[in-house]
Amino acid sequence: MAQLYNERRKSPTLRNHVQALLDDGAAIAAREPLQLTYKGKTLCVRHGILLCEPTPEALTDALEALACGQRERRAQALDVCLQQLDAALAPYPSLRDLRPSRAEGRAAVIG
Repeated sequence: MAQLYNERRKSPTLRNHVQALLDDGAAIAAREPLQLTYKGKTLCVRHGILLCEPTPEALTDALEALACGQRERRAQALDVCLQQLDAALAPYPSLRDLRPSRAEGRAAVIG
C-alpha cells in the first residue's frame, strides 16, 4: 500500500508550470527566490507568481502588501496589479471583441 504524505507545496499548479518550462529548455539560475532563464528572459517566482524580470517596483511592492495582508494598502495594491495586467494585455484583442453573440453561438452549434 502506498504511503500517504502531506503535500508541502502551496502551489502545485505553479510547480507544474515551472516543470513544463524546464522540460522545454529553461534552466534554474537561482533557488532563493527561484529564478529561471528561458528563451533569453529571466523569470522569478515571487509570492507564488511567476514574473518576468525586470518587474516594475510598484508591482513587487503591491504583491508584498497583498502577501503580508496589509489591509490598509489592499485597494491600492489591487489597483497596481490591475494596471500592470491591463498593460500586459494591451497588445492582445479584448475578450469582449472575441466573444460571439448568443445568436452567433447558437448558429455555430446548430449549423
